[in-house]
Amino acid sequence: MKTCSLVLALALIDPFILVAQGTFRNMDFEQAQIPQNQAAGFVDATLAFPFWTVFNDSIPQTQVLWNNVSVGSTQASLLGQSDHALDGGYSAFLFGGSGACSISQVGQVPTDAISLLFKVQIFQGQQINVSMGGVSLPVFDISTGPNYAVYGVNVSQFEGMQEQLQFTAPSGPNYWNIDDITFSTTAVPEPSAGGLLAFGGLLLSLRILRRKE
Repeated sequence: MKTCSLVLALALIDPFILVAQGTFRNMDFEQAQIPQNQAAGFVDATLAFPFWTVFNDSIPQTQVLWNNVSVGSTQASLLGQSDHALDGGYSAFLFGGSGACSISQVGQVPTDAISLLFKVQIFQGQQINVSMGGVSLPVFDISTGPNYAVYGVNVSQFEGMQEQLQFTAPSGPNYWNIDDITFSTTAVPEPSAGGLLAFGGLLLSLRILRRKE
């Protein structure tokens, strides 16, 4: 079972305690409405990624690939059990080619959330961007599994807030397979002092801009 395997994997890292998802949904991509035996090809993005919006750069996409990946063009894919899903039945594969490929949704961050953890499998490239409320968050490598790494970001400054969560594979090429996104009550490693100052300034600027709207 996907949930059990994720809890076991994270328990081996450190005492990361998982919490409720707030109002974010389909964070493990298991609510996909694409049958496992459907032929590979393009499918409706809303059926492949319920509650998520798929973007190529800033342009929403109505179709994504199923059980296939792009070999050059910026494209999101839903992978099934027969094509390298990281866990359970489905996972999200983002390819940043000439442009960036993103998935995003808006939800409420749990009131006790300190970090956001997720599994990744890197096929090519070294960059993935995670943002909350338009703020790009430092990404930390937490641990490794048999065919994936667990990454994490700090989200404590957003606890209880309604925000947009976005995962982006920048233009590259950058190939990223993503799965099992979950909130935790344990902090991931902190960035350097200089990084904290810059990040704090960015958050302050964001708050000021919001007050002016």
